[in-house]
Formats: sequence, C-alpha cells, structure tokens
Amino acid sequence: MRSALERRIAEEISFALFMTSAMLMTGSFASHLKYQHSEPLSPLAGLLEIMTLTRGLSAIRTTALAELRFNVLDKLKQNDCSQPDCKTNDVLKTQLSILQSRLSSLTDVDDAAKAVVKAGAQSILDCMDTTKTPGTSMSSEIHLIFTWLTRLSGDFFSLLQAQHPGSLVVLLYYVVALQEAESQCWILEGWSAQLTISIAGLLTAPWTELAQWAMDELRHSQGTTS
Repeated sequence: MRSALERRIAEEISFALFMTSAMLMTGSFASHLKYQHSEPLSPLAGLLEIMTLTRGLSAIRTTALAELRFNVLDKLKQNDCSQPDCKTNDVLKTQLSILQSRLSSLTDVDDAAKAVVKAGAQSILDCMDTTKTPGTSMSSEIHLIFTWLTRLSGDFFSLLQAQHPGSLVVLLYYVVALQEAESQCWILEGWSAQLTISIAGLLTAPWTELAQWAMDELRHSQGTTS
C-alpha cells in the first residue's frame, strides 16, 4: 500500500487507499497498548510503526477525501469537542517557537540534523495553523495529532527511527498535544503517559533541558513530580 501511495494516485482508487490507511491507523492506536503481541514493542516503537503506516496519506489530496478523513476521525470522539479551542494550543505554539530558537543556539550538534529537527518542530506549527475542515466538531488537538502523522518528512522520520535526541524532544512536544486529545478520542487513551516514559529514558544533556517544558507539562497533567 505504501508503494501505491508513493505514485500519482488515480481518483478511482483514492477512496479505497484512504479507508485502508485510516483503518490501519486507528486500529493500531486502539490495540497497541491494550493487547499483548507476539513480539512486544515499546510505545515509541509502536508509534513509529503507526507513522510508517500513515506517512503516505499526504498523497491523498482531493477535497472530498480531505473532508472524509476528518469526518471519519470525528466519529471516534467520545466527548463533544465543539467548545472553543483550549489555550494550551497557544502555549504550545509559543513553546515550539522557543524550542526552535534554542535549537539554533546549540553548537555541538550536526548542522544538518539540527535543521531537520527544527523543521520537525515547524511542521507541528504548520499543522496547528492549518484550517480545520468545516462541518466537524473536531478539536484542534485531534486535528493536529492525526494531521502531523501524515506530514512527517522522510528525514525527520529517519531521525526518529535512529532515536536522535533532537527528534525525540520534538516528539515530546507533540505528546503534550496528544495528552490533551486523549480525553476526546478513545483510541488515544494511555499513549501520552507511555510515550513520556519511553522518551524520557533516552534523553541526556543538553536535550533534557530542551525537553523540560514538555516534561513539566506532562508530569503535571499526570499528577506526578520529579
């Protein structure tokens, strides 16, 4: 299926490809933390598998399918999300911009990798600025969670696979939004806490300092202290 998504997609098969991808994505989110697997994966490895399944969805660009994507995901909500977007999004935008600035000041990091990490942070900001589909009550958090997975660059995804600490810091900022979305979409429940534990154990200085805001947000919301 991924090879099909890498080519120009004919209109007549777009619907089938979309539905298959959406089912794989939602099924993976819903089942990974809840059921035993023959070859257990860490939450981080599980998320990378989901990313592998969904990155090609950005190739499906017709207006009708864009609307369908968010209408399908809209049905997965468990609460009414029609209220105004939480101020958390504004705070997250500010903190991502601060993160980009702090990344620029790092001197002991490969410039090419640093550029990819900064672009990864920018891609979250870009997804947050994307207009949501009219006619759905989907919150901005859920919109961000699923949209970002389809827009990951190949370079950033490669850094995540290699567990580059800069990419993991950016992922922690994404997990802050994921945590906000958990109460709104049942398939996401439990992911933020498990990912926080997985990622925190992989970070060392100076990356722990760059991740501090996200870690503080996640610990506070989970009712834990360092």
